[in-house]
Amino acid sequence: MPETPSQSAQEMPSMEPATPSDVTDSPAPLWQTIDVINVQEVEWLVPDVIPKKALICLYGAPNCGKTFLALHIALCLIIGVDCFPSEAADPPPTTPPTPLKPALPAAPQRTVVYMLAEAPDSIGRRIAGWLEHFHYDRVTAQPIISQGLFASSYTHRVKLTSSTQIETFAAELDRMNIHPDLIIFDPLISALEGDENDATQMDRLIAGMDALRQKFDCSIMVIHHPGKDARMIERGSSALRGGVDTHIAVHNEADLVDAEGGQVAHRIRIDIEKQREAPRSPFFYLSMHPTRGPLNARNRDSKNVELGRAPNPSHAPTRLEITANKRVRPDRQPIHRPRKTLPAPLTGALALRPVISNKAYQEALRCCQAASKDGDGTFTKADVWRAHKEKAMQNGKPSYSEPYFYKIMDRVLEQSGKVSRIDEGRKLHLNKAHKNTIVQKQTSTPDPNAPDDNTDHQ
Repeated sequence: MPETPSQSAQEMPSMEPATPSDVTDSPAPLWQTIDVINVQEVEWLVPDVIPKKALICLYGAPNCGKTFLALHIALCLIIGVDCFPSEAADPPPTTPPTPLKPALPAAPQRTVVYMLAEAPDSIGRRIAGWLEHFHYDRVTAQPIISQGLFASSYTHRVKLTSSTQIETFAAELDRMNIHPDLIIFDPLISALEGDENDATQMDRLIAGMDALRQKFDCSIMVIHHPGKDARMIERGSSALRGGVDTHIAVHNEADLVDAEGGQVAHRIRIDIEKQREAPRSPFFYLSMHPTRGPLNARNRDSKNVELGRAPNPSHAPTRLEITANKRVRPDRQPIHRPRKTLPAPLTGALALRPVISNKAYQEALRCCQAASKDGDGTFTKADVWRAHKEKAMQNGKPSYSEPYFYKIMDRVLEQSGKVSRIDEGRKLHLNKAHKNTIVQKQTSTPDPNAPDDNTDHQ
């Protein structure tokens, strides 16, 4: 049946140009045009440390100050001050004068979302200690921090390996009209569903971080721990180090003490181990000073620490410098105890010598004769051992272990008089007087009741 013109027009695809609505509904393009003329420079959240729109991993040993370092970065971004000023900070005096409180901005400069899974209730005390250390008015800072820092509770955790949870988390931030510049997940294991040693699971985690980065045009930071290995390296699969843009390590250095031995500060070292889009800045030190004083009506002391840039020496601190800074009790003197020494072995004592049977003794002599037939007539213990092993394999019998066979050879050299060393070296040879008297292998079946076959050769 012939088609009508109307039917034909309905079935043929339209060749009209796409409307703007059609372009909006079309999927994202698979390819991009590379522009090498209008190249964008690297923009920084924290100069020379944290770039904008980057994936960051910050890791360090337990109780080294990782969480407080991340919180320090977040608070500096919110207030709009430099996180790590270049000029060195002098250690605080014993009785510091009361300084003028710095002025705070009218509104947050940046917005940070902090997903804290370990002791989230302590974040208020940490922030209060941070404000007291930098002499900010807490009453004035309260609305600024409330609008710029959003911290999670115990029940709110997001798995970055689950696309459903990522979409729910992003929708919640959109509903609250939160547009973060930095999202922190502390620790990484709380945002991971599978095994951290599995490269596939770690790749899914990086894909989830990248999805949030593309959604909010922000930086994503995860706080991680090192492994149990002696090397200072992050725990789990190495796919994390390869997938992030910035990799930061926190090292414990030393406790700084005063003249009376009291702890003044704790020094840590910051190493930028990877920076994908910029040169890595050299390592620098931070001094973390304890703040003690009433933080609320119950007069509780702060156990938090505060950050101040420490002098950066031209060389890494040596072990002697670190040891000199450690606190030592003056009333405790080192005790020099004599080292315990083992008594000299009883040479020649039968109880300390391995038991060598006559069967093994005669086997070693036969293998010495077999090894002496090659070359110039000299041989080593290793040659005798190889001759014994080849012979055992040919006869289908088990061979003696190499350490035990060397002990047999030591006994042969000591007692037989038929094998001797050349110039007290490793080379051995058969004595001419005894060369033809070495017991050869019997062609007949040996008598199992022979008295000398299993007798211990002492």
